[in-house]
Amino acid sequence: MFFLFTLSFGSNAQEEIIKYEKPYGASAGLKIGNLFQADYKHFFNSEIALNVSTGFFLGDWDGLFTSANVTYHHDTNLENLYWYYGGGLSLRKPKEKSELGMATVFGLETVSNDKWINFFIDIQPTAYLLNPGGPNSGLGALRRQPELIYTVAATMGVRFIFKKY
Repeated sequence: MFFLFTLSFGSNAQEEIIKYEKPYGASAGLKIGNLFQADYKHFFNSEIALNVSTGFFLGDWDGLFTSANVTYHHDTNLENLYWYYGGGLSLRKPKEKSELGMATVFGLETVSNDKWINFFIDIQPTAYLLNPGGPNSGLGALRRQPELIYTVAATMGVRFIFKKY
């Protein structure tokens, strides 16, 4: 029974993929919100894209933030409007140390009819694992528990499409 359900669901998913074409091939631009970042997105097929961004938080956080997320795009009932979600890794580089995090992203994106520009909004919750000591903190730092911190980046941006398909 499970096998038949899987086959049925798989064939429906393939039909859905055929109906949906990717909005564009690759784009680059800027996003701003509680951070300011340069942003690049590359579609591998009609659903899956790699989104890489790097920049700075605007506020209390210092240092460089870089994230790489694989995003899954879905069509909406509105023309040229897509929603997406995904996840990946994020690196925060304050002055003294680096912090690695797991990122998720949820967003909406619209593409112009002539496919040369797109606008988007997204939210990216991230959990960072903080090293309890710096490079010269000695063996005492090894006995302390690592600390988890959570950030949420809420941004909107614009990308210029330079590869249509």
